[in-house]
Amino acid sequence: MKTKERNKLENFSGTVLIPVFETTAKSIVPIKFEGLEISSKVFFGKKDSYYLADKNDNTYIFIGLGKAIDYKTLKTTARRISTKEKEAFGKSVALFVPEEFSSDEVEATVSGLLLGTYNLGHFKKGEEHPFLNPEFELEILSSKEYATIIDKAIKIARAQLQTLALVDLPPNKVTPKYLANWALDKGKNTVLR
Repeated sequence: MKTKERNKLENFSGTVLIPVFETTAKSIVPIKFEGLEISSKVFFGKKDSYYLADKNDNTYIFIGLGKAIDYKTLKTTARRISTKEKEAFGKSVALFVPEEFSSDEVEATVSGLLLGTYNLGHFKKGEEHPFLNPEFELEILSSKEYATIIDKAIKIARAQLQTLALVDLPPNKVTPKYLANWALDKGKNTVLR
């Protein structure tokens, strides 16, 4: 997965991920994004909820964060969206980063999206998650620059994905010799900075 930073959604066509902090169900103020309004009767950003909307050939996924969010919960929420809505992720996906987000929250979101690509069926042939395509580019829609944070998030997620794959392999495959060769191979391919 590659990333690219972008300031505006102008001329964008694809799926847009929009994290939203919770308002109240009784609020008369709708959630607004790029001319799209979502009534609080339908969606108000409740934790672990999401809402899909279409407008101008774009799919918008509003992701509920609740009133406050922590690193682990945000990572889990992003992972869940990435897993459940993989059909909505076509060639172009943009992640809107709210102004309130800290660097840790950006890291958790990007890392969670990549972790959502994990597939337990190691030996089954199936359709690969779009994020795993080497040509796929996640566009980061923000007024701030997060390149270093995003690189860190991707490295963390890839390490976790490799660990999950090791743990989930059958014991007849993960022998001591296999683990030793795996560790040597990873050591040779790791660049220390």
